[in-house]
Amino acid sequence: MNKNFAILSLIFLLPALMWAHGDKISISFSGIVAEPSGDAVQGAVISIEFKGQVIHSTSSDAEGNFDIKMEGPIGRTDQLEVRVSKKGYRSANLIPVDCQNKNIEVTLQRTPAVIPIMRTLGGNSLAI
Repeated sequence: MNKNFAILSLIFLLPALMWAHGDKISISFSGIVAEPSGDAVQGAVISIEFKGQVIHSTSSDAEGNFDIKMEGPIGRTDQLEVRVSKKGYRSANLIPVDCQNKNIEVTLQRTPAVIPIMRTLGGNSLAI
């Protein structure tokens, strides 16, 4: 009787143990990266991170579109983070609730241009 109970317990607990220890999950994201004006941002890097490590990345095309489809080696989607970045723009971080998101719209803000200033030996400033 105890042997049968142990076998049945193992059969019912095994799927839960596999999920808790990182059974693979399907990850699918697609969307567009644009400026507030609506202009597409080409070449933005969209990366999926798990516990601070990049596990997959892609970049946006000429129209700002991106598409990610992969198998993740993790069982907990709440530990995933999506980061969108491009030089000259402020990065955007998204925390997905589910891994089957479609039509994500990401807006990147341009960072203000910094104008370097050189000082001459006489103390006058010149803007370059």
